[in-house]
Amino acid sequence: MRLEETGELQRIKQTLQMQLTECGWRDEMRDAVRESIRAKGGVVRATLDELVFDLIPRGRSAVPENVKGSLVRAVRDFVRKENGEPLLTGEGNDFGPGMSEV
Repeated sequence: MRLEETGELQRIKQTLQMQLTECGWRDEMRDAVRESIRAKGGVVRATLDELVFDLIPRGRSAVPENVKGSLVRAVRDFVRKENGEPLLTGEGNDFGPGMSEV
């Protein structure tokens, strides 16, 4: 809730979207959606539920570990900052200033 109240959630989401675009994840998933639709017989036959069932595991496993780590560090840093705890040195994240500084 505090992430939303402070605006950090939106900033983290924007950074995550940028990182996923830069690493090619979004292009990979777009291609996977097209492939899945073709395999199911086209747009008319493919249901949203089928596509989600097929693509969520693939999408999760395709996110690079460094992106996952940056996201976890950003949230952890936010929680530490909110609790007045010191941040661990040398654990900067790619989510910009403010998230890795006290």
